[in-house]
Amino acid sequence: MKKSEAGQSEEVGQSPWSQYTRKACEIEGLSSDSFADKPCNPKDFAYDLTVGMCSRNRQGILEKTLRSLTDQTWPADRFQVVVVNDGSTDGTAEMLEKISPELPYPLVVCHQPHSGLATARNTGIRASSGWVMLYIDDDVLADPRLIEEHLNIHRAHDKIVCNGW
Repeated sequence: MKKSEAGQSEEVGQSPWSQYTRKACEIEGLSSDSFADKPCNPKDFAYDLTVGMCSRNRQGILEKTLRSLTDQTWPADRFQVVVVNDGSTDGTAEMLEKISPELPYPLVVCHQPHSGLATARNTGIRASSGWVMLYIDDDVLADPRLIEEHLNIHRAHDKIVCNGW
């Protein structure tokens, strides 16, 4: 055993993420053996990727961001978008309901009382059905190759966190 910078013991040769996953599984009452340090099979997921967004009172720019995802080079039936409406009062809920049938990709909308970004992201993760979770801000206009490039990186490297656009 060695001590991490935080002073907690960690097994040599194991990443802190493995321990985090095990602890999270214990809290949820799941067997950590079925998750930690085992590769996920992309074929076990409904979608290759989930784009997640959390938003609060940003109706106009959120709509532009959602529309920017319509021109992806990745097939629209192979990714989904999950939007967590974090207690918006500006008509965001109505806009999401209106725009959903116009989009070529599946849109999952989660409404929650204002709880903050961390809670909203966790809500989005629970609603996700993708092999990869890609969070973007609600004001990011997506490049047409955003999803394709993220998936290329994840397929080329096992156990990776990709940050940036």
